[in-house]
Amino acid sequence: MTVAEADPRGAWIDTDDLHDKIDKADKHSKDLHCSPDGYRLMGERFAKKAIELIKKQSP
Repeated sequence: MTVAEADPRGAWIDTDDLHDKIDKADKHSKDLHCSPDGYRLMGERFAKKAIELIKKQSP
């Protein structure tokens, strides 16, 4: 995160919440992979941040 924020051409995208799941015992746990909705949301976050970076670099 520090490296991404220190580079003017870099950015940090938070994805920690995309791996959450509720197991059969209704306990909150972390899963290795995102759900389909998690991947969709990750793509939206990456796209939004990419657009921000492109606009920031444009004259």
